[in-house]
Amino acid sequence: MLDDAIADRFHITILILGDTAGTDVIASRADVRAQALSSTRQVVWLRDAGILTDAERKSYTNQDASNLLCVLDLDDNPVAFLRAAGAESFTALERAFLKGQGVG
Repeated sequence: MLDDAIADRFHITILILGDTAGTDVIASRADVRAQALSSTRQVVWLRDAGILTDAERKSYTNQDASNLLCVLDLDDNPVAFLRAAGAESFTALERAFLKGQGVG
């Protein structure tokens, strides 16, 4: 399922990595922002980031393990990263999605 979501060329994807305290709230808020434009946005919560290869983990965290969230553009390139504290804001999540769209 993860591979399908990443390979999807029609959706900007927010990947949420891990299952620490408060991650469920961030995933829920990201989903709210995704639903605003559900035809082009999706959220994938990867609770067990251990299934990623080392290269994927480095790419999706921008080599900073404190990054919890990664935005993939339509070409599946990581274009934005947020730590847990920054990802709690609806505004920050919207801006992250916009970076995936090439805006901002």
